Amino acid sequence: MHQFDIRSRFNGLSDRNMGLIAARAAARSYPLITRIARARPNSEQLALLTGRLILTSVVANQSSSPTLQHAASNAVKSVFNCQDGTNDAACRNAVQAAMFAAEAITFEADAASYAKDSVTKAAEAIEATSADAAGETAFEEALNDINFDFKVLFKTPIWQGSKQPDWLTNALSDRSSKVDDGPAWEFWKAWYTGLLTGEHVSWEVQHMVALIDEERWEAGPAAVAAEIERIEANFNREPSGSDRRAVENGRPSATKLFENKAIGLASCAHVQHEITRAQEAFFSETGLNQLPETFATLPAISVSLGKIGAVLVLKDLSEENEQKLHDEVRRLNARIVELENELEKARNSKKPIFLPQLKKQIATSIGDWKLYAAICGGLWFISGDDVEMQKRLSNLLELREAVCGDDSPTPAP
Repeated sequence: MHQFDIRSRFNGLSDRNMGLIAARAAARSYPLITRIARARPNSEQLALLTGRLILTSVVANQSSSPTLQHAASNAVKSVFNCQDGTNDAACRNAVQAAMFAAEAITFEADAASYAKDSVTKAAEAIEATSADAAGETAFEEALNDINFDFKVLFKTPIWQGSKQPDWLTNALSDRSSKVDDGPAWEFWKAWYTGLLTGEHVSWEVQHMVALIDEERWEAGPAAVAAEIERIEANFNREPSGSDRRAVENGRPSATKLFENKAIGLASCAHVQHEITRAQEAFFSETGLNQLPETFATLPAISVSLGKIGAVLVLKDLSEENEQKLHDEVRRLNARIVELENELEKARNSKKPIFLPQLKKQIATSIGDWKLYAAICGGLWFISGDDVEMQKRLSNLLELREAVCGDDSPTPAP
């Protein structure tokens, strides 16, 4: 293999583009971790944590933020501690490919070097399958990724042909121990199929999976599967009762949004920035890496705003894109209703749901009045349906004040 060629080919690519190429290379060799020659006690956990590592790397390149960089760093540490005793050369190289891909994100100044190492290790892992020119083929796939536009690459199958090559499938069949069996692996199988076909599991869901707290990852596949099930149920929840009126509107505001795209884009960007700032402040002040359940909808709100912004930058509003905008506005409205409901539960709880110190840290970050002023100001325009929005956003501000106002009161007008 021409291992020294890849770095020179990276010239002119962004750090995130190199990181994505590295993550895709690691994904190609991932089956060598789930199908191994001889299972060890930690084989299943290693497969889980390496899957987490690759998923987090891809998501962090798609939606760059310090929060995801921190999650990638934690994922590297977990895999490093779990890989001891792995004597399967192909598996070991595949794990290292995933670690290097994540380090291309966490150490951006050396992104080219880590990306090169990831591509090389992934090719070496696949080369160990003994299939003719296997490593060279994997290496050429990574070189081919350089030719794709960064945004297009996210939708591009990791192997040409949109499926795992037959020679790799045949080679894996000789590796007797399969560690990704059972209900706990349903999400991961769907996730990997998405990488093979380019039709990914919801990016919103992947984003939240990347931010699952460390304790659940360490608890193993069943604990992580239960949390993923909760995340998916949350994102697929259909509004009901009084919620439905709040989220059904959207098409009139979709046209209005596109006609006033400059205001819409500015609103989306501002609210996203405030959510990111608040989350980073919370993680920094508390040392935690997951939001409390009351505020767990904030990242999903940010993701919806990003998707709305992605449509607003288009030159023309086709019927398909109008539908996308309409659907995303409805989804955004549903997220706001969910946040409102969670704050209401916190307000009405007979027992304190946060310890005093944590409550203060929440009040100056994810419960800060400035964040909710930004959310309500931005969403007033974005979500449309002024009468319903006025009621809902006014209530949201009142609930925030009831939950966090003692430690972060809204200034008098």
